[in-house]
Amino acid sequence: MTHEEMERLFEQESRRLEQHLKEQITAKQEREAIACHVAKLREFRPVWSHHGWCGLLAG
Repeated sequence: MTHEEMERLFEQESRRLEQHLKEQITAKQEREAIACHVAKLREFRPVWSHHGWCGLLAG
């Protein structure tokens, strides 16, 4: 394997790893956003358990 081929392979692997890390970070942010959303929904539990989802959605 030539030096140029090794450099190219290194660049490809670096980009692949960077993309993988970005995807993991995005997934973590999505999970945190969902957890936050669920927590907010739980705050409204007394409202929607009394009126049901239709009452909450209808406003």
